Amino acid sequence: MAENKNAIREAVLARIRQSSDFPAMSSTVSLLNKFSPKDDISITEFANVILKDLALTTKILKLVNSVHFMQFGEVTTISRAIILLGFENVKNIAMTLILFDHLQKHKSNEPLMDGIVKSFYSAILSRKITQEVAFLEQEESFICSLFHIFGKILTSLTMPDKVAAINQFMNQHQATESLASLTVLGISYEEIGSTIAKEWNFPKKIISSMKRIMPSEITDNPSEVDKLRSISTFTHSIANIISNSESLKEREALTEKLLKGFSAHFSSLEGKINAIIKYLSQEFVEFSNIFHIDLRSSRFSNNLLGHAVKPAKTQAQEITHSLPSALESFDDIIEMESLETPESIFSKGIQDINKSLLS
Repeated sequence: MAENKNAIREAVLARIRQSSDFPAMSSTVSLLNKFSPKDDISITEFANVILKDLALTTKILKLVNSVHFMQFGEVTTISRAIILLGFENVKNIAMTLILFDHLQKHKSNEPLMDGIVKSFYSAILSRKITQEVAFLEQEESFICSLFHIFGKILTSLTMPDKVAAINQFMNQHQATESLASLTVLGISYEEIGSTIAKEWNFPKKIISSMKRIMPSEITDNPSEVDKLRSISTFTHSIANIISNSESLKEREALTEKLLKGFSAHFSSLEGKINAIIKYLSQEFVEFSNIFHIDLRSSRFSNNLLGHAVKPAKTQAQEITHSLPSALESFDDIIEMESLETPESIFSKGIQDINKSLLS
């Protein structure tokens, strides 16, 4: 029986490894993950690897000059980005850009795109929560939440038919995703993600955070790994609530209920979590623009940026933003990036001041 289970497990992993997309992603990501900030040579070599890819260099600089990093002033070189943000942060940014940019080629794959969109929102939400409760280092929580469902994303990329079968099993038997993936694939999404991540030399913390934390593991004195598992599980659970809720009222009620289960870690968010979810919509759109993610292709983003799920034939025309009442469509939300508002003018002013001081 054990040999048969191992054979099934290896067959699934082999199918993922043999995907035409796999070699291109794995070689580059593995190379980046092998670098460590031990000395100036490794940092220089790392910067040179990035500089060989003009598109990657441009995207990294665009990301580090976004509103989130504005306290550093304008960043114009990869070396300066490494000095200001830290080696590990820039490495994680580069790894994320390479991987998710490659996945963007499969825009017609709805389960894959929905997983990517959820992961980005969960990562942004994780960073905001850690900022609110001083639970973890913000960038670390961001990257761990981003890769929390790495196994599901890989499965969606290589075996979308199996993902559909897993979702069908969940609906028919009211089963958890873990049980459904084990039943259909013979291996869980979590094990797929952690196995491939090890082969790609991912940091141990990212690999450990791919495992969902169970209610019995939520204690008042969590280890650092448990904190990463907790924030990743919590934010992805919120993403699933947003994706599946039929109304804003239902979403808010389910989110408050979820928070009670994580009260040992996030009790200070009581009464604030739903406001945070709404507040982050604009930052979510900003990140989506940087990573060229089409929000229109995801049920999750429809629910997040709209009020309620609409009938399929009218949904595209009727989506409205849940924050600024003047915004009435995705186009308005996306165009919001280019509008001159008091907030954007203030942000640019702060950037100019920091640039002058650093110069």
